[in-house]
Amino acid sequence: MEQEERLSRVFAALADPTRRDVVRRLATADATLTDLASAYDVSVQAVAKHLKVLEDAGLVRRTREAQRRPATLNAEVLDLRSIFGLEATVTTPAVATDGAYVEMDMVLEPGGHTNDRYHPAQEKTFQVLAGTLEIFWDGDWHKVPAEESSTVPRGATHAARNATETPAPCLNTHRPASAAAAAAGIDPRGLPLLRVSS
Repeated sequence: MEQEERLSRVFAALADPTRRDVVRRLATADATLTDLASAYDVSVQAVAKHLKVLEDAGLVRRTREAQRRPATLNAEVLDLRSIFGLEATVTTPAVATDGAYVEMDMVLEPGGHTNDRYHPAQEKTFQVLAGTLEIFWDGDWHKVPAEESSTVPRGATHAARNATETPAPCLNTHRPASAAAAAAGIDPRGLPLLRVSS
């Protein structure tokens, strides 16, 4: 339950476009409250409240350097291993692409698989980097060897599994990124956004 609460706080914090933009800015450089507030047409107090939500979610840390208190992005929180207990890392967050897509590296260990997934408004591409994955969609399992990819169309129920004896790393791309579903932590059918088990 603790991980679910933590995940809900992260997604809720990222549901707001201003907070997503603050995370994007902090991904490139640390900044003080004053620095951040100058970028927005809102009060310093409003930006301070946004920073507090990001801090409470664990996405941002505030440090003290003499008279300055720069905010720092806590990138480990965006590493999905600490949230889901799996080897998957967001490599291109939706905020970096204005919601056009989100990419993550994922490794399915031998015997590992994802739960059935459904994204009504997104297509999902699995680009296999090594080994072989089997991707289920269109009512059948499709083998996808290294250096090839498989794109699951919007609205198709799908899953992935590694039926081989070696780990299978892949690049996972969702187009477009779904801010509403990510903020809620579920897709419209109530399935968790990402689960991998071995």
